[in-house]
Amino acid sequence: MERWAAALCCALLYATFPGRKDVAFIKAKHGKGAAQSGRHTHSGSCAQRATPLWKQVLLTLLIFIALLALLGGALWQNICYNRTHYTAEFYQIHSRKLTQSCRVVFLTDLHLREYGADNCELVQDVRSLAPDLILLGGDFVTYGKGTDYDNMLSLFRQLSEIAPVCGVLGNHEDELYFLDNDRELVEKFTAAGVTVLRNQEARYTIHDNVISILGVEGSPADFSNYGASTFMDSVEPQTDYDLRICLAHVPTYFPEHLENYSFDDGYHPIEFDMSYNLYKIKRASFMTYHDGALFVGFFTQDNASVIEKYLINADGTLYEKEDMNLKRTVGVTEPVAYAVSMQVISGKVQGMAFYNNKILLTRSWGILPSEVQIFNYSRYGILSTSEAYKTIKFPERLEQIYQDGGSIYALFESGAYAYRMSSINRIDRVVKLKGSKLVK
Repeated sequence: MERWAAALCCALLYATFPGRKDVAFIKAKHGKGAAQSGRHTHSGSCAQRATPLWKQVLLTLLIFIALLALLGGALWQNICYNRTHYTAEFYQIHSRKLTQSCRVVFLTDLHLREYGADNCELVQDVRSLAPDLILLGGDFVTYGKGTDYDNMLSLFRQLSEIAPVCGVLGNHEDELYFLDNDRELVEKFTAAGVTVLRNQEARYTIHDNVISILGVEGSPADFSNYGASTFMDSVEPQTDYDLRICLAHVPTYFPEHLENYSFDDGYHPIEFDMSYNLYKIKRASFMTYHDGALFVGFFTQDNASVIEKYLINADGTLYEKEDMNLKRTVGVTEPVAYAVSMQVISGKVQGMAFYNNKILLTRSWGILPSEVQIFNYSRYGILSTSEAYKTIKFPERLEQIYQDGGSIYALFESGAYAYRMSSINRIDRVVKLKGSKLVK
């Protein structure tokens, strides 16, 4: 296909400039002839080789149609690819109420597609994940294609052999149920092993943890008033669970209710022995530990940022300096950590680490490429871009880095939900780098 496309492009160029090759040939021949005998005339040669206008137009039209067919074929090929291929995305959700980890697989919007014979590839991948619970987000059928959805029922039966299956209906199931009066749809889903939640709650005990699943439903006749709010109000006072998951095919049906929903997570503040106020540190954007000291810096877009060094005492506390004037200036009564040194840094610094006698700073902002700037320890004091002896380009949104045991670990903000879709290079995991190769 690539060779075909290249040939068509070449043909289009020739059709757009149909006389270019002839003109070049005529010029060469005319020049050579003039040097020899001067018998050839420019007008006579052009008249013999000129292409009629209607042929030029016809050829250009045919090639234009061929290109449209090529583009259409490529689009259709992409659609077919998406119908037979899928990707798995992984998310980690933390809750201090969970005593053990549990794994949940979420499937949605298959629309009668098959991944392998009888969805064998999809089932195998789900089985390899060893889920404790399988959740469905709806739209496993496609409205307008009848009531033949046996392949989805077969999929449900296979999934129910792996783990409990629970889910909600999508708008396509709703349309079959309400508009086409396919009242057997829910019964078939249930018989295939799916617990269908229609403004209902289901509970599962997984590794001694109580998991509450809320499923809200819609109706194509009136999406704004179908009982979801009443249902959510009725279950809101409940607190006897360890984790609650709400399933809704289109959660924007009741955005205000979701925004104001009181999730009783039961979080408690992390216990700590002592807190310090850091003078001249506007906000602790990043920090690292090195050689008995804590280094704290803050992020700015311009060059008005610093890193301060705080010594750590033998008992694990930060070095303080009793300066009542300083406390009055800062406006606090709590301990104020005293910085023994301050370093001016360039803007857009997101992280800091030490490796042997080197200082590493990460710089990133938006979708622009990130970079790691490396400084000699002797340059400690002014860590501006001009003082870096080496700069390495990285994908966008590089945040904190950390050194341990000869390895450097890099964390990217592109894995966060807020920046996932706006990042060209999405890195949703900690990257381990060999320090000796990075810093050399």
